[in-house]
Amino acid sequence: MENRVVKKRGEIKRIEIDRSSVPLSVGSFVKSGEATYQIVYVVNLSNVIGRNTSSSEEEVLKIDSLEPVPEPSAASGVGTNEELVLIENAYWEKANKRFEAIRPLTDKPNRSRKDVVLRAQSLKMDPSTLYRWLTRYERFGTVLALVPKKRGWKKGASRISPEVEHIIKGVIEDYYLTSERHSTAKAIREVELRCRAKKIEPPSHMTVRLRIDQISERKKLQKRGFSEKARNKFAAVPGTFPNATFPLAVVEIDHHLMDIQLVSDDLRLPIGRPWLTLSIDVFSRMVTGWLLSMDSPSEYAVGQCIATSILPKEKLLEALGVEADWPVWGKPKTIHADNGSDFRSTSFMRSCENYGINLEFRPLKRPHYGGHVERFFRTLAQNVESLPGRTGSKHTSKGDDDPEKNASMTRTEFERWVIDFICNQYHLSRHSELGVPPFMQWKFGIFGGKNQPPLGMQNRISDSQTLRLDFYPSVYRVVKRTGVSLNNVTYYHEVLDPFINQTDPKGKEKIKSLFRYDIADISHIWFYCEKTRKYIQIPSLPKIKHGTSLAEYDRSRKELAAEADSHDFVEKIDLSVERNRRLVEDSQAKKKSARIEQQKSVDRKKSVVRRTVMAPISAPVGASKTAGSHFVDDSLVEPPEDVR
Repeated sequence: MENRVVKKRGEIKRIEIDRSSVPLSVGSFVKSGEATYQIVYVVNLSNVIGRNTSSSEEEVLKIDSLEPVPEPSAASGVGTNEELVLIENAYWEKANKRFEAIRPLTDKPNRSRKDVVLRAQSLKMDPSTLYRWLTRYERFGTVLALVPKKRGWKKGASRISPEVEHIIKGVIEDYYLTSERHSTAKAIREVELRCRAKKIEPPSHMTVRLRIDQISERKKLQKRGFSEKARNKFAAVPGTFPNATFPLAVVEIDHHLMDIQLVSDDLRLPIGRPWLTLSIDVFSRMVTGWLLSMDSPSEYAVGQCIATSILPKEKLLEALGVEADWPVWGKPKTIHADNGSDFRSTSFMRSCENYGINLEFRPLKRPHYGGHVERFFRTLAQNVESLPGRTGSKHTSKGDDDPEKNASMTRTEFERWVIDFICNQYHLSRHSELGVPPFMQWKFGIFGGKNQPPLGMQNRISDSQTLRLDFYPSVYRVVKRTGVSLNNVTYYHEVLDPFINQTDPKGKEKIKSLFRYDIADISHIWFYCEKTRKYIQIPSLPKIKHGTSLAEYDRSRKELAAEADSHDFVEKIDLSVERNRRLVEDSQAKKKSARIEQQKSVDRKKSVVRRTVMAPISAPVGASKTAGSHFVDDSLVEPPEDVR
């Protein structure tokens, strides 16, 4: 499926955004190969029984081989292939309101028509409208599918500026979220006042309301003077968690610096300790996603961990060479995260909204939140202490005497070890709080058991590339004649030529284009072309090796800088400076000498002219023209005008 959406022209990839998903509920239509099937029975986490729509024969189909059935609406350009951050806020708000209207129905896997009618009556809407919204949302699984057909995509200068975003954020933090408890209307008025004070066009009142509505109830209670009420309503206790009553209801995510030294793939030299970003399903304690990286925690790490959490794992396991079952995929309903800035970028938060993910931040100084993922990290640390290069931590015994000397595992090897431990040990071992292994608890949640009603399987994302792009960090850059600069790397391809130094219709401001990047591979970035609604791969100049991470690139630059500061280099630099100084002095001396010689030449000519004026017009007959006489050769010196 992914090969279908990746197009190449020469060495440049063009990716058509595809946010469709594979439905796995009974009655849904899917494709396997060239045939179309209707699902009649879900066998297990790996297989379904489908009825061929042409022959009516029933077959067992492997879930990882299924594709969505193309629909006319999917190719009609209604907006599901748009870039998220380019959608006008007013239209995005309408889509969110539609999603809130159908959200209670999406949470009911066995809903009936009566449920839809009752929901429509409560909202004073036509049931057919709700059905239409439900169909589009469940077809694509994104809020983007609910954006009105009259596209409200931003055009150049109409995009809300960073200055306005900064003002809105400031008003929310230091005016609205305070113990004074100012109303939303007053907050809107404050935004308008601050914008006009800086001579900036204020945003619409709905834009400010949307930002305020996105703040979690818990944060509003805490910041507006109701900390005790927030604690009583949201505080968790060991072994329990609010609303985590089914798979992916609540997912915790956090970072951890692993207690092991790793080595490089080529020379097997120490490269430091890796960071593990990991997400865990609170209901089942199944690990849902991960990212192992030598880079510090960032928006990128969080986004790719969530993308891995949502996507099927078969290809990832195959690439790592790990034989295991990991039938976990789907969008979490709520993600609990800490209060770090890596979770708060506009691009990341909108991506979560688009996939219907409620992002909540853990209260400060409340250790119960995040306890499940922390417990897993402690379990993992206890097993890491048996590996070469272990450094030790407060959770384990002391590490090696010399971790760097004993280190032998590369990042890939350690990642393979971690994933094998997760799938073939942790998931299959009895959990003390659950009483059963996490894998069994996950199956209970999907198919029912232990007084647990069946939830059914979520749709599977059909194109992993689009999902990962949605969670890549995004930046805006002006395309210059030299290309685009990002993270001290220059990127260019001729496809950018039409966008070089583009200005708005008034010709006053340069237009910034949207780019997304992968810090795990900085050999290229992705340029979003609004005209074609596709991402285009832009290579680095000079060309960087494929798969080079930002951390590796920065480390190489620092090593070169260190070499430049070494004694030999400094000595060579000093000698060069001295040579150049002497060269300049010599050139200046030569220039001075040349000026003196030039002046002497001028003086000599003037002297000759003066002698010519003073000499007789003609010489006596027979007189010789010697160097010491007063006669000169008039062929050498032109006489003055008054003599001619």
